[in-house]
Amino acid sequence: MFTKPGRDYISVPNLRGGMPSGTLRSIARVAGWAWSPPTVKERKTLAHYYAIAERGDGRTWWITFPGRDGIVSAADGAGQIVFQAQDALASAAMYGGRLPPAIEDGAKPPADLSEFEQPAIVMVIPFEHTTEAKAAA
Repeated sequence: MFTKPGRDYISVPNLRGGMPSGTLRSIARVAGWAWSPPTVKERKTLAHYYAIAERGDGRTWWITFPGRDGIVSAADGAGQIVFQAQDALASAAMYGGRLPPAIEDGAKPPADLSEFEQPAIVMVIPFEHTTEAKAAA
């Protein structure tokens, strides 16, 4: 709820997701606020990455990404591999690291796993990351 001294209140419904730009503009106009549309907005993009999970000691799985040697993680069990891989990608993106090539960009699955501890598996990891895009004027 938004209010302005000497005026009635402005009620806004509970919206799921983002608030439409026109709604924000109307609220600002009625409240007497200056309105300037956003110039940059965040957009979520889903991409898929190849990861190699190789068995470590006990239940541990080591996770690496072909094409980016610095992005690694470990999972305490096979059920945690995808989550830990997504967390490693998120950390790399958050701290300015380059992500590995995405499948959507033409990345090919690794064909030779002989250098990895067996059993080793190739997995496809879905990852939704946020990018900034200029809003349409």
